[in-house]
Amino acid sequence: MNTENPRRIRSQVETRVIWTFEDNPFEGHSHDLSVNGIYIKSTERPAIDQSIDIQIYLPGDPNFPRITSKAQVIRHDDHGFAAQFAEMDYKSFEHLKNLVAYQNSDPDQVFQEQEIRPGIK
Repeated sequence: MNTENPRRIRSQVETRVIWTFEDNPFEGHSHDLSVNGIYIKSTERPAIDQSIDIQIYLPGDPNFPRITSKAQVIRHDDHGFAAQFAEMDYKSFEHLKNLVAYQNSDPDQVFQEQEIRPGIK
């Protein structure tokens, strides 16, 4: 693993995501996740640098969000946008780390990366 590459290990995870800005909720679906960010497929795209709130629903439990975070939009394209997590409680972070790890072909690689390069706090 190249520890100088700023891009984190990502896992392809398709699950429901609700994101909110200026008290307006929008729905999309995750395309991929890392311990630092998410790509959300959505017809609505907030402006780059916009702060948003994100609720990620765990696969298999579409009615109850398990991962909540404040995030900042870092890029968008024709299909959606990417956001970097900015604030997250410990329980949400543990759910996120496990979701990324166990949706990856090599979960140990995700946990090793986390030891070398901790994600958000």
